[in-house]
Amino acid sequence: MLDFISKNLNYPRYSNCYNFTVFVSFIVEVDGRLTNKKVLNVSIDPAITEALKMLDKMPEWKPGFFDGTPVPVKYHIPIRFKFG
Repeated sequence: MLDFISKNLNYPRYSNCYNFTVFVSFIVEVDGRLTNKKVLNVSIDPAITEALKMLDKMPEWKPGFFDGTPVPVKYHIPIRFKFG
């Protein structure tokens, strides 16, 4: 997942901060789809839009398992933008 993020994250042309972290959450469903994608930051920085675009590009992932049964798993991850 981190490899996908590093290859698919676009930096916004303008940002209010030189270093910015966008915190996102999502659920990997039992069929591998990402649902319930949310930004946890309270800001209007352009980096948030880019973080959501990157989540929309993500492929399906392998689901989590509990007692041999696929289950949805919620993730919270930081996406760091570093400028300059």
